[in-house]
Amino acid sequence: MAVQAARAATQLREAARDMARVARRRAKEVTGPTGGCVSAEGETPGAWRNQGPGIAGLWPLKDYLELEPHASAVPRARRSVQQALQAWGLAGASDAAELVASELVTNSIRASSGLETNAPVRLWLLSDMRDLWILVWDSSPQPPVRLGTADDAQNGRGLLLVEALSTRWSWIRTQELGGKVVWAEIRAEPQ
Repeated sequence: MAVQAARAATQLREAARDMARVARRRAKEVTGPTGGCVSAEGETPGAWRNQGPGIAGLWPLKDYLELEPHASAVPRARRSVQQALQAWGLAGASDAAELVASELVTNSIRASSGLETNAPVRLWLLSDMRDLWILVWDSSPQPPVRLGTADDAQNGRGLLLVEALSTRWSWIRTQELGGKVVWAEIRAEPQ
């Protein structure tokens, strides 16, 4: 159990570093290589310095759940998100967060299903009482794919829903243990 917790903590730190790299890259695209929020290689952009994923240790609210890669994990993930947000006083963001988390977990389970490993799907929630980050790791290195769907299709709208409900979302490959983290940010102001 301690080994699994240590691995999960390592993955979260790695995801935070990777997300900081994404933020630095975006800041450079927006402000240019010398202007705006990025002042030196390796520095976290100013907008993310205090509450962003670049420094996971500064997130005051954190939750983690390891799930078996089976469909029964999705309702468990939704309950976990609901309970965490209620405990944090962010129940107003619960509906959107539950839907986003369940879509990301569902996609991760599907991505993991064809692999030889039976690695768990890992769910993190991070919040600073203003923003909520939902991160889901799976062992597949393949990027998430937003499908074009017909009006009568039963499946395929998950990432469209994530996009509609979140401020932003993206994904990153994790180097140390392989796989990827798909993340979404939701505005989550206390009630």
